[in-house]
Amino acid sequence: MPDRRLIAIVGAGSSGITATRQALDYGFEPVAFEVSKTFGGLWNYKPQETDGRLALFGHFVLFRGSFDSEKKQE
Repeated sequence: MPDRRLIAIVGAGSSGITATRQALDYGFEPVAFEVSKTFGGLWNYKPQETDGRLALFGHFVLFRGSFDSEKKQE
């Protein structure tokens, strides 16, 4: 009986999908564990009920100060 090279992938978001593919390429037998009903993580579009505002990427948080090139450093 050949050795099974099982590997666990925690999360099936964009990184988990990539890790699963890499594991297959290297001869492993990956098993992905995902808490939600679908895979894709934040990139899996889920329409949200809103008050008319755009809510495509509700999970992302940007810190404006980190990306503001005109803001002077003290």
